Amino acid sequence: MAGFQEIKEEIQKAIQVLNQGGTLLYPSDTLWALGCDASQDLAVQKILDLKNRPQEKGLIILVSNINDLDRYVKEVPQIAFELIEYAENPLTLVLQNGQKISAMALNEIGSIGIRVVKSGYCFELLKAFKKPLISTSANFSGEPSPETFAEISQDLKDKVDFISHSQSELPLKNKPSTIIKLDVNGTFQILRP
Repeated sequence: MAGFQEIKEEIQKAIQVLNQGGTLLYPSDTLWALGCDASQDLAVQKILDLKNRPQEKGLIILVSNINDLDRYVKEVPQIAFELIEYAENPLTLVLQNGQKISAMALNEIGSIGIRVVKSGYCFELLKAFKKPLISTSANFSGEPSPETFAEISQDLKDKVDFISHSQSELPLKNKPSTIIKLDVNGTFQILRP
C-alpha cells in the first residue's frame, strides 16, 4: 500500500499532466475513470477520441466542494444542495446550463453531469488541482465498465498520459453513481438508480 508521501507526489505529477492538457487513468469515488482538465477543449477531445464516445452525450465533471455547483452551472435549484448534502452514496446531478468548462463536456442541450466528491484519493486530487475534472468510465464506448484496475484494457492504459498506480491494488466501490436529472424549477428524473 502506498504511503502518504508517495500519494502526495503522485497527485502532484497528475496535476502537472492535467495542466499540460494530458489525460489520466485514476480512481474516482466510484469506479476507475478516465479524466482531464474539464476546462481544456483539446484535453476533453482527447478523452472523447480515446473512448470513441460521441460528444453530444456529454460527460461528468467532478468537483471537491459543493459551492462549485454555482461556479459551473448558471442556475442551481436549491434542492440540488440538499440532495448532495444528504446523499449517502455518490450522486451525479445533471443540471441545465453548464458554464466555465469546455463546451465539449456539455451534452447537446448544454447540460452537465456534476458530482461532488467527498473523500478519498479523488477528493485529494481535486482539492489540489482546484479545477473540475472529467470523469468517464475507464473503457471504450459500448464496452462494460471494468470493476478493477486489472480489468482495464491494456490498450486503454497505453493511451493515457498518466496512471494513478498507487491506487491500483485498492478496491473501489465498484458501483456507478446514482444519476438524477434536475430542472431549474426543481423537478427531477432518476436516470440511474
